[in-house]
Amino acid sequence: MTALQSVFDALDAPLKPIPLFAIEPKDGATASEIERQTRFLGSLRIAAPQVIAWAVPNGHNRGLKDRAKAKKEGLRAGVPDLTIVWDQGVAFLEFKNGTDSPDENQTDLLNYLQEVGHFCAVVRTPQFAMGLLEKWGALPPRCAQ
Repeated sequence: MTALQSVFDALDAPLKPIPLFAIEPKDGATASEIERQTRFLGSLRIAAPQVIAWAVPNGHNRGLKDRAKAKKEGLRAGVPDLTIVWDQGVAFLEFKNGTDSPDENQTDLLNYLQEVGHFCAVVRTPQFAMGLLEKWGALPPRCAQ
């Protein structure tokens, strides 16, 4: 393959989707995604018990047999980690550690959810997530501090 051919191949490659939702900047901290998500859920339960949140289990840590079963049950690539519901809205949050980025499936689905009127974001810290929920009207102003 010539250098010119590789340039043309790159031009033919599909573009990665551009996120239409908030993404908290990478922080490089060592806390895992699950540690960050767990801290957020603890803060949310204390600050806003009227807000309902649930996790959507991912398939990446499952064996092949369990993953196949989960797909039959409706597992879908890209589904955000948390669904958050309050009396006037629904939000979808994807938690990431300090260095990871959303993959293409996650970006596509979060873009779709954002376009149809839901609140969406990729978050890393409980403070950022709580600030978004305050901005979106799920929390009273004092809860995001």
